[in-house]
Amino acid sequence: SLRKQLVLEPGQRVEVAFITLFATSDEKLRSLINTYNDFNASMRAIEVAWTYSHLQLRHLKIHQEDAQTFQQLAGKIIYPQKKFRTIPDRLKKNKLHQSDLWAFGISGDLPIIVVTVGDIQDLTFVKEMLVAHTFLNMRGLKCDLIFLNEEATAYEQPLKSQISRFIQAHLQHAEMEKGGQVFLLGLDQMSDDHMNLILSVAKIVLVAARGDLKGQLASDSAVF
Repeated sequence: SLRKQLVLEPGQRVEVAFITLFATSDEKLRSLINTYNDFNASMRAIEVAWTYSHLQLRHLKIHQEDAQTFQQLAGKIIYPQKKFRTIPDRLKKNKLHQSDLWAFGISGDLPIIVVTVGDIQDLTFVKEMLVAHTFLNMRGLKCDLIFLNEEATAYEQPLKSQISRFIQAHLQHAEMEKGGQVFLLGLDQMSDDHMNLILSVAKIVLVAARGDLKGQLASDSAVF
């Protein structure tokens, strides 16, 4: 179905555009096909996409290498891998259901990323994941990001306060649409059953103390 036969004369040059289209109805799809059947229209679409992509990078203050790392993260979410899920024992122990997430304001309808944070030194990774989360949302991959705070409950909780400030500051500048929320939950304020549930439903579990996102995605270390 993807075959296109071309006959080239000596010295002749031909440009070919391969376009993938998506539409919610047959009528809309045919309209798109008619539009992009024009080679110049295809080239303009590619140029606009390139410009928009670079504007996004500038908006998020990231580089192309960061974008590639975030795209790798997207791949792990869409096609979950065992090494990035929680340990098998937790999966076996989990007896709760999606409706049990609602107590935390989590619908469970979107893919979930969980990041465990236990030290103030891990805040760099928190910032990176907030940017990654926004990047994925802007590219159409809606997912919920959950930070599990390992800090013990006390009158002063510097780690919780810092993460909360980062989340609020980030959301004020992020172009968030429906879905794709960010949550901060305290591990010592939930039952073991709820902790197992959240870790079990997560498409990917990351530990902030283990370094930057690029390194963790390349690692074979066991998860939380």
